[in-house]
Amino acid sequence: MDAEEEEHKDVYAHFGLAAYWIQCLETSLINLLLCNGRVRGTIPTAKEFDQLDESLRNGTTLGGLIKMARHECELPDMTESVITLALQKRNFLIHHFFRERAMEWVTPQGRARMVAELEDAQRILRVADHLATILYQALLKIVGITAESVAKEVERLKQERKDADSRAA
Repeated sequence: MDAEEEEHKDVYAHFGLAAYWIQCLETSLINLLLCNGRVRGTIPTAKEFDQLDESLRNGTTLGGLIKMARHECELPDMTESVITLALQKRNFLIHHFFRERAMEWVTPQGRARMVAELEDAQRILRVADHLATILYQALLKIVGITAESVAKEVERLKQERKDADSRAA
């Protein structure tokens, strides 16, 4: 890594963490839409569930997911506000952040301000994800899926993966 890359790695790392939280929020909104459809009976079969899941994951933007969630679910006012702010942050980060912060990029103080701005965006995105998660977890309980049953399935899948890796080695 050269000296210039070293100077910029904190900004890159914080930008990457913000991108991570964007993807978490997208996943939570997909879960919300799928759980809501299951509870409402609009996704009656496992095949339809899988088809919608695939469609949402591969062809829907964060803005599209939010629009669908607003249409399909009753979002509490605070959740609505935070998710709207998260979308604005996401759009700015992806489309404008580095271009509009070009002058900040060239000084240590400017990069520190960029990191602080990215940390603020991360907080907003993390809270939006948390609120969406609360909503879909409430729906999971309605269909009989508990945190314990999810944890048990995660452990089963981890063991299955570990066993497959052992056989492949």
